[in-house]
Amino acid sequence: MTQARTTSQRSLVYTLTGLLGLMGLAMAVAFKDPCGEIADPMARVMCKPKLADRMPTILVFASMIGVQVAMAMFYELRAHLRVYGLAVVGAGFAAVGALVAVAGMPIPFALACILGGGTLVACAVGIYRDHRGAWSLATALCSVLALVFFFGSARVQGALDIPLALAVLPSMAIFLPLTVALTLTPPPAAPTRAD
Repeated sequence: MTQARTTSQRSLVYTLTGLLGLMGLAMAVAFKDPCGEIADPMARVMCKPKLADRMPTILVFASMIGVQVAMAMFYELRAHLRVYGLAVVGAGFAAVGALVAVAGMPIPFALACILGGGTLVACAVGIYRDHRGAWSLATALCSVLALVFFFGSARVQGALDIPLALAVLPSMAIFLPLTVALTLTPPPAAPTRAD
């Protein structure tokens, strides 16, 4: 890969990461309701919050910084993390599935986690052996899991009673950066036969 192409990829990834962080900050400011905690309806109508009242908590800032760091780390170490990082994420996802089953949560969710984690580990082995099929399956599965965990984060927040900034982390700090790392490091093309 040429130096110019690497530089343009790096600038594109970092620009999109910065825009993702700004979008997260704007959404956190837009959805925070400082007047919602007021019990008196008349006082709630009279409430005029300032921008400082709408600023997100330190947990939201820490979450956004975690996403930025994860994107940078996964991009810079993508050649190594596309195999070993994928295997660790897959094993962790399978372990979450086992914990979900033990905790008495729905069995289909536990099976999906275990099978998804096992598939990611198997894809890591295939990527290590330079199989394009394993790479494409891992890329597709990580992107789907990023979407599933992103749009399911509100439900996770309600079920576990955790802040939304923590519920969105599996999507934004694990599966999205892993998708970017996989997308930018395909295995070598299969040799073609000259007939």
